[in-house]
Amino acid sequence: MAYSCWCWFPIYFIASITLGVIAITSAIHSNSKNTPQEIPSQTHTLSSNATQALKNSGFILIADLLHRSPPFFLPPKNSTFFAIKDSAIKNTSLPLWFLKSLLRYHTFTTKLTMEELLNKSQGDCVTTLFREKNASLTKIETLQKRIEINNVLISNPDLFLGEEFNIHGVLGPFTSLQREVLQGGSDFIRSPNCRLFKN
Repeated sequence: MAYSCWCWFPIYFIASITLGVIAITSAIHSNSKNTPQEIPSQTHTLSSNATQALKNSGFILIADLLHRSPPFFLPPKNSTFFAIKDSAIKNTSLPLWFLKSLLRYHTFTTKLTMEELLNKSQGDCVTTLFREKNASLTKIETLQKRIEINNVLISNPDLFLGEEFNIHGVLGPFTSLQREVLQGGSDFIRSPNCRLFKN
C-alpha cells in the first residue's frame, strides 16, 4: 500500500511544477499587457514632441509631468493646454490633487491657435476641463498680438501645435496659489465673470 502511494509521488510532483509554471507564465503575460510600454505609439510620440518643445522654451516642470510614463497629465484630443512658467510654481509645495486640478483648469476644451484666440472678443469665456469652469479672455490686444487669460499673459504663443492638442506658455497660473485658497478644498477655483463664447 505504501508502495502504491510512492508511485504517484512523481506524477503529483510533475503536475504541481507544470501548474506552477503555467500560473507564473500567465501572471507575467497579464502584467506585460498593462505596462506603460503598451501606451499607443501615437500618444507617446505626441507627448515626446510636446515635452521637447516645452523644455526648449524653459517649461521644465510641466515637460516632466507630461513626459512621465504614464503621464501625470496629458491634454486630451482637440484641446488647448496652457503651460505655467517654472518660476511661478517651482517654490510652491502643491498637493498632487491640486496640481492635477490646476492643469485641468489650464486646459481649454477646444483646440485654439494664438490667431484664433486673437479673433475672439475681450471678455469672452472659454470652458476648461476642470468641472467645465470657465477662464476669461481678460485682455486682447490684436495689433500687439498680446492676450491675457484671467489677467495672466500668454508669454509663449503657439509653443506646440499638434494634430491632437495645442500648447501655449503663460507667465503664471490662472488662479491664486495662496494657502487660504487651497483650504477651500476641491472647489478652490471660482469662474470669472464673463460672457460665454459660443462656437
